[in-house]
Amino acid sequence: MQEDFHYYATYCAAYLSGFSHEESLDICYSAQFVDLCSATLLTKIKAPVNAATTQLQLEMMDARTDIIGLQDITRIWSSFHFLPYDLYAKKKGRTRRYMNKYRMICGPNGDLVIKTVKISKNRTLQHVGIAMHVLADTWAHCYFAGTPSLAINNTDNEFYEILTQDGEEKQKKIKWRHNP
Repeated sequence: MQEDFHYYATYCAAYLSGFSHEESLDICYSAQFVDLCSATLLTKIKAPVNAATTQLQLEMMDARTDIIGLQDITRIWSSFHFLPYDLYAKKKGRTRRYMNKYRMICGPNGDLVIKTVKISKNRTLQHVGIAMHVLADTWAHCYFAGTPSLAINNTDNEFYEILTQDGEEKQKKIKWRHNP
């Protein structure tokens, strides 16, 4: 998301919910900073690089493609930008391989988003700002996953899912709508 939302809309939401002007500025700056806190920035200010909450396009181009590199990408994007909707869901007829691949899809009002908002309650304004960023991104990036996957992140509004049941394959047309 862009600064117009993470900074300005977050400021408006904070101010309208009763925070003072100064408190709202702290909250919206923290929300926007999640998109600015890259390894490049952290290197410049001599901070720990593993505290990055985003990756610049140039950093992504140089990202490792082995399991360690993919885990780093997933750690950043799944935690701060694409919070999974039903990470621990058990779905009938779905294999473990299927669930491992698709459980990272984000969606609004999932358990993790609700927990993130509750955890930020009665914490610092920076906690509130980061929670606002996660909440906004989870809604805005609905149906994407915080892990590299062309099968998930490039799906259009209609796709087909092949389900196996008792050894018989059935093709099911799915409208890509959220169905918790």
